[in-house]
Amino acid sequence: MKCLLQSSNRVALSFCIRQPYFSHVIEKDHLQSIWCVKPLLNNRRIIKQDGAFLLFGIDGTKKKLANYKKEEFEPLRFKVENKSVLRDQLELLGFSKDKIYPEMDTTADYLKQKYEKA
Repeated sequence: MKCLLQSSNRVALSFCIRQPYFSHVIEKDHLQSIWCVKPLLNNRRIIKQDGAFLLFGIDGTKKKLANYKKEEFEPLRFKVENKSVLRDQLELLGFSKDKIYPEMDTTADYLKQKYEKA
């Protein structure tokens, strides 16, 4: 595995200087790829959201994203006619604001709204 410190690529060298503890495992191709990152489940909010994110590399320069097929990353948008019905259905499946954002103030607001309706 080629060390980035020996690289002639300025971006790779810049990364290596700022993050020297990764220099022995990262190759140039790693910086030009797209990675799906699943975070450590070390706090309540991250555990509840159970998500991941995409980390886009660069294409030779910091100003250009790694090559990808745009149609594979287009967000899907849905027009919802009745949001309250959808929210009620999601709540039956365990997806509610207080579960996704488990901080005390969010949970308090959620409970207040829920019992004001009743």
